[in-house]
Amino acid sequence: MFIVVRGEAKVLFENSTHIIRENESFLVKGALLHSVWNNALETTTMIGISVKSSDDRCIK
Repeated sequence: MFIVVRGEAKVLFENSTHIIRENESFLVKGALLHSVWNNALETTTMIGISVKSSDDRCIK
């Protein structure tokens, strides 16, 4: 799970892109190949949390 505290982040996975804005979160299955990028001009501050889930879907 990624939580953006300040700024904006971009998550790339499979053939998808998801933008996480300030005070938003996004959960992506850790087994999926993914990358996270700063999507703002300023520094983005975010929290990454590893969670165990039996659900294969991505949620926001």
